[in-house]
Amino acid sequence: MITTMDRAGRLVIPKAAREAAGLVAGEVMVEVVGTTVAVSVPPATLVERDGLLMLSTGTGLDDEQIRELRLGLQR
Repeated sequence: MITTMDRAGRLVIPKAAREAAGLVAGEVMVEVVGTTVAVSVPPATLVERDGLLMLSTGTGLDDEQIRELRLGLQR
């Protein structure tokens, strides 16, 4: 897919690409890999709210990945 970038550095990621990557409005990670700019969903982190461990961002983590995050914080 080809898109354009304005003078301020803003670009529109086409809807089909956002949906395929699971990107939603909010914070995204941007990293430069060689001559490529990669945009991704930030990794989930666990935060404590009212004594409960919760994911700080909505992600596509499966149950096992969530369990490992939780156990890592409890150690």
